[in-house]
Amino acid sequence: MSIWAPRLDGARVLDLFAGSGAVGFEALSRGAESAIFVERDRSVFSELQKACARLAVQRATVVEADLPSELAKVEKAATQEFTLIFADPPYGFTAYVELLESVAALLEADGELAVEHAPSAELPEQVGDLEKRNQRCYGDSGLSFYRHRG
Repeated sequence: MSIWAPRLDGARVLDLFAGSGAVGFEALSRGAESAIFVERDRSVFSELQKACARLAVQRATVVEADLPSELAKVEKAATQEFTLIFADPPYGFTAYVELLESVAALLEADGELAVEHAPSAELPEQVGDLEKRNQRCYGDSGLSFYRHRG
């Protein structure tokens, strides 16, 4: 999240495959305007809802959806495009191209999308209008950063 620190104030954040919601909650604590958490696991989804209620986070929405096939649920919950999108798919996830294609329309013109993956995974340099701008490795995790071309 520190790489996005300068962009967090007023940002609209989409936390895909949210798990504990750490990315979205940290973004909110650092000044993000809003966050939508997306999780497919029903028990984790329920815990995220409880955490939002317990923390009295009014600027957060939790969506239960299996990605990328149920992205329409996310589109329905979104009122605007997102400044920052973070995706941390589960181990063994292979639908990176489909995920990138589907979330591209949710990313604002100057927004950024980060996808976590195994360091050995080779994500495409370009998918539709999205172009990989940076790739970093941190121990057992890799992050690829995408922006709209232009």
